[in-house]
Amino acid sequence: MNRGSRVGSYRYGHEAQDRHMNIIYNSENYYVVEYAAQHGYELVDKHTARSTFYQGDVAERFLESMRTAVREDASVEHVDEFLDGYDVLTSTPITMH
Repeated sequence: MNRGSRVGSYRYGHEAQDRHMNIIYNSENYYVVEYAAQHGYELVDKHTARSTFYQGDVAERFLESMRTAVREDASVEHVDEFLDGYDVLTSTPITMH
């Protein structure tokens, strides 16, 4: 998506379940993960180890807003500043399974 970010695609779970998660943004501060089968996106704040999940119409609006931010300025600093505005919603603690 921009300099300094990483994009990847990962497969997990059982083959029959065919679940995908795609990391669409990765910086020092945030991950944005797409879950295509659920039509959702997860925003992960790496420093607080918290996340939030957007699904359906809310997910589409989040993605469009993120695309707009990237079109304005694709620097990591600008995209992270945009994602900072969502920090108040990252309330789910990340736990390891």
